[in-house]
Amino acid sequence: MNAWWDSYSPGFFQEAILIQFDLGGHSSWAAEQPVTLDVAKARAEFANKLKEQLAYEQFHPLYWLGDGGVFARPYKSPDDPDAAVNAADVAFDCFSRFRDSVEGGSKLSFRATATLISIILFPDPGH
Repeated sequence: MNAWWDSYSPGFFQEAILIQFDLGGHSSWAAEQPVTLDVAKARAEFANKLKEQLAYEQFHPLYWLGDGGVFARPYKSPDDPDAAVNAADVAFDCFSRFRDSVEGGSKLSFRATATLISIILFPDPGH
């Protein structure tokens, strides 16, 4: 699935809602985990499920680094901030399932912040 910004011409002005997610305590939790395929698989499944579920709210990842990332959605109507709240609810649900599926998951927390910004789009990553 292509991100929404891929369809715009370079230099297009757009307001966008950004949501930043962070797995609190991830570094210390990861250091305590054995290096196994199951742990790596759980982390990958969490990231993939999060990206998949947020796409339903039209939020696409700008980046994901394993312990957090930023997702964006174009701002087009006064109802769009509600979509940010819905997306955060979806993300917290994905996190809860991940936390419950891994050993020591109770040590993890999940934070979300959202903001509205004005941007000039350059789909080419070199800009």
